[in-house]
Amino acid sequence: MHHSLEEHFAQMEQNKQLIWQMLDGIDETQFHLKKNDRTWSLAQVLDHVIYSEESALNYCEKKMQAGDQMPDRSFFNSLKIKIYFWALLTKLRFKAPKPISNPSNDRSLQRTKAYWDQTRDAYVRFLEDYPAKYLGKAVFKHPLAGRIKLDEMLRFLNTHLIHHQFQITRISDDL
Repeated sequence: MHHSLEEHFAQMEQNKQLIWQMLDGIDETQFHLKKNDRTWSLAQVLDHVIYSEESALNYCEKKMQAGDQMPDRSFFNSLKIKIYFWALLTKLRFKAPKPISNPSNDRSLQRTKAYWDQTRDAYVRFLEDYPAKYLGKAVFKHPLAGRIKLDEMLRFLNTHLIHHQFQITRISDDL
């Protein structure tokens, strides 16, 4: 795995472990509890996060089929994603994009852990095989920032995870 990718992925793994520490002592009932119809449960927050990661990986795997035809990174899109990183690190709330705005509340805590582990295992395989010659290519299309490089996508996913740690804390405090 290329060093820059390994660094971002390691940060994602650290934040995943932090989330499990935050959820230590949460039982199944609490995991699925919603404050009201307009809020998410802890299960839904994690389903959203994991589904976002899985969808991003699936998109990149598909785009890799284009090989050398993938577009090069754009300075403007790199700037847009950096602004988005900053916005995510605030406690501002954002509406999730439609495809990932209705997360499941059905998966158990144990199945959620297994699902996330499987998704991360798939990332390891993908990142280990990712050709260095494509590091400057825009392999992922972010809904707001546009086409970005793989390391920027990993950084986005990590920032997205940190953003949802605020939400997990808020929900856990309400329990």
